[in-house]
Amino acid sequence: MDAASEVVVGAQDLGLSVDERRRMLEANAAAVQYFRRELLRATGGWPLKYLKAHGAESVLSAASPWKVGYAPPAWSNLVEHLRGQGFGYGTMARAGLMVWNEHGQAVDRHRDKLMLVARDRRLASVGFVGIGPDGDVRSASPVTPIHRPSNVLVGVEEQKDLLHRGAVPVIVDSPMDAIAVSNAGLQAGGLWAGIPMCGGGLSTAQAKTLKEFSASVVPWQTSSGPRLRPVVARRSIASATGWPKVCWGR
Repeated sequence: MDAASEVVVGAQDLGLSVDERRRMLEANAAAVQYFRRELLRATGGWPLKYLKAHGAESVLSAASPWKVGYAPPAWSNLVEHLRGQGFGYGTMARAGLMVWNEHGQAVDRHRDKLMLVARDRRLASVGFVGIGPDGDVRSASPVTPIHRPSNVLVGVEEQKDLLHRGAVPVIVDSPMDAIAVSNAGLQAGGLWAGIPMCGGGLSTAQAKTLKEFSASVVPWQTSSGPRLRPVVARRSIASATGWPKVCWGR
């Protein structure tokens, strides 16, 4: 089955028309650009301090492959931006970008967060992981017809060239650790690509996505963040991907 057929079947299985799915993906892609623009135009505030404190100021370069963004604290800036691009309220709500408040007003779901793009196995932007002012990292997008946290990954699209050239995915918990690993890997000639789990374990679906880009994976215990959850489905993941046991590390 080719990729186009997969999209059609997947849309039908979820009761979603192909056009609705396309518009949801387009809305998420537009949101990625909006959040990225907001971060790059920022001149102060906690997001810049946070990134610099964690050694991730490289993402503030327009040339950075990590398209980290920022959702401003305003109530409806994203909604108004997407409306100006022709997206309807229904599309924004189904895509997890908008909610209705108690007054019946359309408002942004995401506010005052650093935003990292969560992508599906086709590397389409389908949701976001957010980091709040308290440093808490969590999936910012709800479950939608195109987004499930256990089926998406952060950082693969940004590093696909590295992975194709043989960089080993290093599984960490924190996005900031992932960026640090990737920067260190680049300095060492492209040895590693950091892939953050953002509070969850590696699922079989996520492992299958990584398998398309790499022959092995290394879970790495970091001291700067929460303990990485065990890969509870290790045997099924190894069976599904063909990764040898030696690649799992500790």
